[in-house]
Amino acid sequence: MHSPEKLDDDYSANEDSNVSAELETSITLNGDLQEGNDSENKNLGNSNALANGLSSMLINIIRDFDSKADDTLKSQNHLSSSLDRLTTELDQLLEDAPFPFIMQHASRISNVIDFALQ
Repeated sequence: MHSPEKLDDDYSANEDSNVSAELETSITLNGDLQEGNDSENKNLGNSNALANGLSSMLINIIRDFDSKADDTLKSQNHLSSSLDRLTTELDQLLEDAPFPFIMQHASRISNVIDFALQ
């Protein structure tokens, strides 16, 4: 038969083997050594997959936003230059033909241009 000390040693050795069976060693994406059980590794993998998916989605959204912001800036610059050109032509028209009805319409157009540039 086994002595009590021998039983304790057997139990302790058996307990150590159970613990080591639960732990699994793996290497993470950045090369670090990681120990944990399977469910923790699966949760970590799921978290990494979710983080990568969100990152990919946000990158696309930000690129789309940047592209639209650039397009808006180009459009505003084009509008501004068109309004400047219109103002120049309107001033030239007033110099060439200073008739009262032309001056009245030119004043209205100038007010619209000033409002648009604000």
